[in-house]
Amino acid sequence: MVLGTGGAQVINLLCYPILSRLFNPDQFGVLATFMSVVSIFTVIATGQYEKSIVISNSNKEAINVISLVLLFLVGASIVYWFLLYILQGVIFVLIENVLLRRWLWLVPIVGINISIYNCFNEWCVKNRLFRKLSANKLWNAVHVSGLKVILGVFQFSSLGLLYGELGGRFFSAVGAMNRFFRHKRSLVFLSSISLKSIFSVHLKHFDFPKLMLPAVLLDSFVLQLPILFITFYFGSTSCGHFSMALMLLSVPSTVVGVAIGDVFRQTAIQEYRRYGAFDSFVRTTLKKLLLFTIPLLLFSMFFIPFFIPFFLGEEWYLSGVYAALVLPYTACNFLNNVVNSVFVITQRFKEWLWIRIFTLFSFVLGLFLGGAYFKDMFVTVILYSLLGIISNIVIIFLSVKYSK
Repeated sequence: MVLGTGGAQVINLLCYPILSRLFNPDQFGVLATFMSVVSIFTVIATGQYEKSIVISNSNKEAINVISLVLLFLVGASIVYWFLLYILQGVIFVLIENVLLRRWLWLVPIVGINISIYNCFNEWCVKNRLFRKLSANKLWNAVHVSGLKVILGVFQFSSLGLLYGELGGRFFSAVGAMNRFFRHKRSLVFLSSISLKSIFSVHLKHFDFPKLMLPAVLLDSFVLQLPILFITFYFGSTSCGHFSMALMLLSVPSTVVGVAIGDVFRQTAIQEYRRYGAFDSFVRTTLKKLLLFTIPLLLFSMFFIPFFIPFFLGEEWYLSGVYAALVLPYTACNFLNNVVNSVFVITQRFKEWLWIRIFTLFSFVLGLFLGGAYFKDMFVTVILYSLLGIISNIVIIFLSVKYSK
């Protein structure tokens, strides 16, 4: 499983310097905005029911959960297309990019393919099919990134990134379904699907859309807001530079953060069960991480503005500058991602929800001030980074407090 996740990240990272020389920042900005809308649509459309696949009592129940997710996606797609049709005039005013306006019609198609891929991953985790899970992640990375490279090399069109994303997600979903149908033990459960069973799992797992969806949707908005705001106020080119900076910074911080976070969570749970508190362990972990993070942060802030243009091409100089400005926020977010499992361990779900609401509104305020009042991209990025640092410091402080 680790091989699949790490390998997929490496494949994507290796493709960045190729794609950045085949497509310009404006094209990356259009893709980033499009995928932001896809991400928000997918969270809402699935109701987070796919998260209940792993905890289902049986595979018969799990296969009906998958069916429920697919039905929700079809229904949500119809509603989305209807709203898009009647709001065409408003969208025409809000979105200047003609290409992006046209591609908004394909949001549900990409969302459905991504959801099929995610459902198969959850099925693999439930049934401990970790080889298939790794293969699925590698297949996804190869097809999404590889197809973009092929379309760019052969100069298919300026839409190569979007066509690559659409085609890659489709092949990823087809590959997932193919591995499911080739697994005989999985195939036998298809006969268990019925409308009565689907309605039954809907009622049983209704807590997922009721309790989990608001928090996940908030997280999705927090992640996608800067992309949407920057596109609106500064255009696709600025969004392309900014989104590339975020993508490059997210790869190492996510891989390392998840690995350390998994170890932290396991040890913290043991400490909590044994002693009823684990604040000393949280403090020790944070001190060790700070000793590693601070020197690396100071070095990276100086180094990264020169590295990114070298890695991606001179056209991407601004991505290096934006990356340097966002690095302190990324560093704080790395620390936060390691220790924020305290909220789950101590069951502080309401507090976590209020923190995400605070983060969302602070980002909205900062991005609005940067775009509408200051009308300066650099000021906007600085405000985004500062507010992100504040939000993460609050989460880290509360993680220590709630671990007592």
